[in-house]
Amino acid sequence: MGKKKLSVIIPVYNTAATLIQLVGRLSSVLNAIDEVPFEIIFIDDGSSDQDTWPTLVAIAEENKDVKIIRLTKNYGQQAATICGMAQSTGEHVITMDDDLQHAPEDIPKLLAERHHDVVLASFQIKRHGFMRRVFSRIKDMVFAIALDKPKGIQTTSFRLINRAIVDAVVSIKSPYPYIALLLSLVTKDFVNVQVLHNSRAEGKSGYTVAKLFHLLSHVAASQSSLLWNFVGYIGLACFALSVFMIIYIIFRVLFGSASSLYLHCIVVVIGFLGGLTLMCLGMMGAYLHRVAILSEQRPSYVIREVRAQ
Repeated sequence: MGKKKLSVIIPVYNTAATLIQLVGRLSSVLNAIDEVPFEIIFIDDGSSDQDTWPTLVAIAEENKDVKIIRLTKNYGQQAATICGMAQSTGEHVITMDDDLQHAPEDIPKLLAERHHDVVLASFQIKRHGFMRRVFSRIKDMVFAIALDKPKGIQTTSFRLINRAIVDAVVSIKSPYPYIALLLSLVTKDFVNVQVLHNSRAEGKSGYTVAKLFHLLSHVAASQSSLLWNFVGYIGLACFALSVFMIIYIIFRVLFGSASSLYLHCIVVVIGFLGGLTLMCLGMMGAYLHRVAILSEQRPSYVIREVRAQ
């Protein structure tokens, strides 16, 4: 049986300065892996600078194993990665970032565990800014509840996925895909491989706190059972708090002077429950909006052009 092809998928956004170095290191690593045929797929996710696409064109013209895809606008890393997965042909697919924080030299570590469905790089120390580290901790806590994955598995964008799982993920149509969630829907065979997380070679991350919060909200909305359970638990907690406050007010009225306390507590309860009601309505609205978008079958990305030798 012949060697199987390996596909490496890299979403790109305003990182022209690192692409030449990245493709050079990737080619060196992949050419050294027992002559396994490979392809490198770069997806320009609507970069706003003037250098990223021309740099990718030059790279594709000089490297026969490179395919480049240009999207019509910025759809986000998740959608761009799904696009690359759909265009890939490899028996195993590796996804990684474009900023050199994921070292190409660690790819053999992932390949060593390729008998698993999904091999995820894990980082003991993440070289992110303070705010992103804080938000990432919150995100990991929410995802631990939302994602049906083995306990203790760290999810990252540096991963190896086998072909059957890639095809299953691509077949799931979602206007707001989140790959870790989609993977958890089709397999439970995950394994972590510890690697180093490097500092960005150039520039700053395209993920702002606002974009991370936006991603988190879509993951919550995509998990309808999680959404309903969350609202139910909050409602139960509010009911218990209200009962406690009513008992407390009755006690103060019967055994002490509580005229002002009574009024203040009523105002607090009404304000709290009113705010909670509005929050729950907002969450339900977000979920219904997602259902409406799904019914319209909006694409998660649109390809402007594809180039390959």
